[in-house]
Amino acid sequence: MKRKAYWLLPILALCWVPAHAGTISYTDSGTFSASTASSAFSGPSEAWSLSFQADTNPAPFDFGNGGFSFPFSDFSYTLAGSPVTISPSFIRFFSAFNGGGLETCFNGATVASCTDGLATPIFPPSLQMYTGTTSAPTLLTGAFTTDAFAALVNSTFYDEANTTIMGLLNLQGGTASTPFLVGTSVGGIGGTISGFGAEDYYSFYWVGGVFSASASISGAPTGASYLYSAGVAGTCSSLASQTLNSGDGFSGTISSGNLAPGQYCIGLDANSPNDPNFSLIFNTPVSGVPEPSTFLLLSAGIGLIGARRLAKRRMPIGRADLV
Repeated sequence: MKRKAYWLLPILALCWVPAHAGTISYTDSGTFSASTASSAFSGPSEAWSLSFQADTNPAPFDFGNGGFSFPFSDFSYTLAGSPVTISPSFIRFFSAFNGGGLETCFNGATVASCTDGLATPIFPPSLQMYTGTTSAPTLLTGAFTTDAFAALVNSTFYDEANTTIMGLLNLQGGTASTPFLVGTSVGGIGGTISGFGAEDYYSFYWVGGVFSASASISGAPTGASYLYSAGVAGTCSSLASQTLNSGDGFSGTISSGNLAPGQYCIGLDANSPNDPNFSLIFNTPVSGVPEPSTFLLLSAGIGLIGARRLAKRRMPIGRADLV
């Protein structure tokens, strides 16, 4: 147990890249330490989880050089497996200069006055979960893994175990023959599979090198199965294919030690008549994805100029916010 403590702990992020315009679903979960005090949102050794949605380009209602608070929706929280009726007074993302990461405050109108909540570690090196400015940010998608986490209960800080914050772009895919072209780079995609025979495929441009992407499905019945595959555009299976089922926990990873530059697609086929949620995480950043209009320009220019290869200090919750 620590009161108003400081940490020198980094926050790491995998595939933290700007998202296609839309909404992002953020989720986080963990288990409180045995010493964490009991409250409406915490308890010793109890499991917790939270989720909320936000626009990829939110309109912050409070911002400064140190961070910004933004509108969110569909916030949910569970403790020991049971839903808890609670809503944050604010959720705030911080700039790298002010420590990066985020804060979810349940009691208090400002960073300085917050007495109850959850937050990532404090000092640099840490990575911020957005690009742009605090007044006009673009939120990032992907898997953000911290080296530690903190709970603030009645103004007392408790060190918690590592946690991974997931940010998934809400985006339904297309078919294997006509995959949905991701307009800009994304680190994570989420959606639902619409039953037997449904397909959710996404097209992206890969700049070359080590590639890895993981898929997982939640809420599927024991006997269900799903085909997870990736490959060059047009086949979506030339790289690899896996069957996701209860034997592998409905999760799998497709990787390549040196995937050549080019246009690829990746996605899922449903072999079962149900509608579970899925997530697709790029464990290696998907970089250099052109906008659809860029593809049109490139296509139009091939006959004229030929194809061109696309180049290549904060305390948690109680910290002082910079202005």
